[in-house]
Amino acid sequence: MPIQFTTDGSPGYRRLALWQDIVCDVFVGLDCKSDLGSAFRGSVTQAPLGRAVCSEVCSDRQHVFRTPSRIARSDQDFVLVALGNRGDGGVVQDGRETVIHPGEFALYDTTRPYELKFNHAFTQTIFKVPREMLQRQIQKYVAFVMPTRRESYGMVYVESLLAGVPILQSKGWGIHGLFADGDVGYSCDPGSIEDIKDGLLHLLKNEAALKRGIAKRQRAGEFNILRRDSIATEYRLIIAPVASNGAAVDLTPPNKSTTATPSQHA
Repeated sequence: MPIQFTTDGSPGYRRLALWQDIVCDVFVGLDCKSDLGSAFRGSVTQAPLGRAVCSEVCSDRQHVFRTPSRIARSDQDFVLVALGNRGDGGVVQDGRETVIHPGEFALYDTTRPYELKFNHAFTQTIFKVPREMLQRQIQKYVAFVMPTRRESYGMVYVESLLAGVPILQSKGWGIHGLFADGDVGYSCDPGSIEDIKDGLLHLLKNEAALKRGIAKRQRAGEFNILRRDSIATEYRLIIAPVASNGAAVDLTPPNKSTTATPSQHA
């Protein structure tokens, strides 16, 4: 049975604080800001879909932040799928930014910082999916294909490999270079249709062998460098000598929320 949460009926001075409580209860811990003050209004209608949750969000303009401090205090591990119904909404995560127009969708991860930008009133349908449920679905596919022309790190490649699925990635971008070409999939020239076609044929022809190789590397711990704990440990090793010398270390997240990775310092 659907449940509705709304700011209607709340005193104007309490609406934004109430809205933040609502979105934190329905989704994950978030910080919400709006310049509308007492004129702000919003509602969320929520319904369960098995272990997933479907919500319709109707709201005035706002900026929403999933911050590192919020993540550190949470063990919630979900993937959110946002479908635009009315108005536009920006999503920023891992140095990548997109705009969700009506009829379009985007995925973002609650275990990494992100920012949502709504400059006008909007309506979105949001599916909150437990990560392990998504990974079980991913495991059914032959491969994950994303030959982008520009990529900062590409957490979707990481998600696929950790789910045991080969990848088609772009040479020189994302996680290319962390593993030998051919070991985890195929690295292509994103500007070459022929190379992309060759990559798809390679993945189809060698699906079983690639998946066996990925499983073997998982068991050997070769993918541990992709996991959050390993990344955090490496950063602590980098920061500790600087901090011990008495130098100030600014760990304040930038305005545009991103997640840096060791590969970005190479």
